[in-house]
Amino acid sequence: ADALIMATHGYSGLQHALLGSVTERVVRRAPCPVLAVRGDSRRGSKRTPPPDSVGHILLATDFSKNARTAFPQAVSLARLWGAELTLVYVVQRFPLDALLGTEVTRNTAAILSEQGKIELTELARSLSSTEGLKIGTQVCFGQPFQEITRIAEDLNVGLIVLATHGHTGIRHAYLGSVAERVVQHASCPVLVVPALKS
Repeated sequence: ADALIMATHGYSGLQHALLGSVTERVVRRAPCPVLAVRGDSRRGSKRTPPPDSVGHILLATDFSKNARTAFPQAVSLARLWGAELTLVYVVQRFPLDALLGTEVTRNTAAILSEQGKIELTELARSLSSTEGLKIGTQVCFGQPFQEITRIAEDLNVGLIVLATHGHTGIRHAYLGSVAERVVQHASCPVLVVPALKS
């Protein structure tokens, strides 16, 4: 298959911990892109229905080779729909930050954020000139899945596009998966592109 399309079941809390999510597991293992569409109507949710077309797409990146695999799909869909594209980079907050102190982490985050802005601006300029798209950028600090879903809601985007990181086993258990968490929490459809084969 060229793609899989699935609805998430919308479990949270204990239900999610006990039952897991079929969609999240498919996202982790699928050899092709997976389009996940939220299937519940939680109280207070800004759930966006599956689109016929999308006016704004969010493309999340961490500048890794795996992240780059999502670019062609996001660019193709933006061209198809004439959509605006926003590139997002999140400087990740780790639990260790609390032990190191806010001063150390603030300085480190500022350096990484500035570097991220430079790289994201250059990437946006390159894509804009070659693809003729309207492209914006956002750099922020925090937990990636939380910031990606927050920005998506703030900008009222119709689709989030990102790649899996390809971690398995202990690395997956420890680091988790940004893509899987975005699928779980996003109120709009999420297109997840599989990691590069090693």
